Amino acid sequence: NPIAKVGLPMTLSFYEQLKFWQTFFNELGFETVISDESSREMYYLGQHTIPSDTVCYPAKLAHGHIEYLLDKGVDFIFYPCMSYNIDEGGSDNHFNCPVVAYYSELLKGNVEELSKVKFLYPYLNINNKKELTKELYNYLAKFFDGINKAEVKAAVDFGLNEYEKYMQAVRDEGTRALDFARKNNKRIMILAGRPYHIDAEIGHGIDKLANSLGFVVVS
Repeated sequence: NPIAKVGLPMTLSFYEQLKFWQTFFNELGFETVISDESSREMYYLGQHTIPSDTVCYPAKLAHGHIEYLLDKGVDFIFYPCMSYNIDEGGSDNHFNCPVVAYYSELLKGNVEELSKVKFLYPYLNINNKKELTKELYNYLAKFFDGINKAEVKAAVDFGLNEYEKYMQAVRDEGTRALDFARKNNKRIMILAGRPYHIDAEIGHGIDKLANSLGFVVVS
């Protein structure tokens, strides 16, 4: 039997980090439930809890994803706060924007239904494995019996390994697309954005539009 059923909202930072978190919780013995792809209906599901019209659409969609998970009867929802994203060594900083970093705080304050379920949003540093293991162990052990540090460490290691395999698969696909474009003398378009722009409800099919105009698209 799983320890508990955890809901992971498919929004904002989870587009890049889902492989890590799903692997981590599964390895520890939790059942993971992921919210469906975004849609207009998903947006309407959470529209009544959005406090500000000025926040970006990807953040507004998070409200619907939370409502979706609540409807699925999960035991708790996990949505950590992170000042930093994963450091890819490509620039001099790797801050998350404030909305991505701390949106859980806003959800906690505005989605009344969240008071009926555990909503766990620890502040974590995903770039320091030792620190991350310690923080996750100390945090989860408060809520669930039988969590031990060695298992948390192993789950973090395995999760980071799976994350790296996923990122390599993305890079490999990009290489394959470039090779195809060069071999077939096609124009290449780089779609520069954030990971959650691949959400069909957010990206509005711009990749398909580019394809229809004869471009090979890489992210």
